[in-house]
Amino acid sequence: QSHDRSMYRVLILGLLAGLAAASTGTDDKCVCHMNIAPDRSRHHGLVDAAARRLLAVRGDSMEVRMNEGSKKLEKLSGSFDTLSGHHDKGEKMIKKLEARLSHLEGSDCPEGHFQCGGLNKQCITNLLVCDKHKDCANGADEDSHRCHPPAGTGSVWEAHLHGDEGCTQRRVTKIRLVITKETTLDFVPALTRVKASAIITHSEDGQHSTQIFNVDGVFRPALLEVEFFPPEDDQIGIKCTFDGVDNGHCVGTFTHGHGSCGHFTFSHVEH
Repeated sequence: QSHDRSMYRVLILGLLAGLAAASTGTDDKCVCHMNIAPDRSRHHGLVDAAARRLLAVRGDSMEVRMNEGSKKLEKLSGSFDTLSGHHDKGEKMIKKLEARLSHLEGSDCPEGHFQCGGLNKQCITNLLVCDKHKDCANGADEDSHRCHPPAGTGSVWEAHLHGDEGCTQRRVTKIRLVITKETTLDFVPALTRVKASAIITHSEDGQHSTQIFNVDGVFRPALLEVEFFPPEDDQIGIKCTFDGVDNGHCVGTFTHGHGSCGHFTFSHVEH
């Protein structure tokens, strides 16, 4: 019985040795791992698909957040613009009130002179204002806002009158001024010569009529006023004064040899 067991072991070992020799032979067509590749490829495909779906979900979520952020930014920008607009209006109103107060207080300078402002109350002659040379210590005489004529070439200005207080021979109801040319005088750079067409509408005995005149005038930056000289024998001219803040309006009056009369407002007309 012991001999039989030994023979059985020898046969088993011989069979295993034969299988080992066959597996290490010269045949290159090994297929021992072929069943693994399809499973691995399938696994990778499932992982890639899941990753793509996850990225798509995250991309959609990010796009939604970006859109919401963009909308909030637009609202904040609109709110800022609104607040900025209110600030600009408030600042403009303060400047207008300061200009009115300054007009009421008057100037400590003699007639024909410009007050530079500031603490020292420096005065210079009007003809030195906007002559392209700084004469005021604070440079107020060459301020660009003052020196540029508000009634520029091509601008249109209109005033509606409710009564001219008997200043003219006919009752004027409407004045329209079209600025046609501006010329800086070389010998007096502080003055700008202005040419315009004046369309005058007047009423007489219930009838309305219109006349057109070519008028000459001058812009005086020291006084912030434009004056047009009389075009007719009645010697009535027009003067309009700006407040230095609102360049879209000016206060108009009729002028004559003895002073001025009437009171109306010219407004810049978009055309």
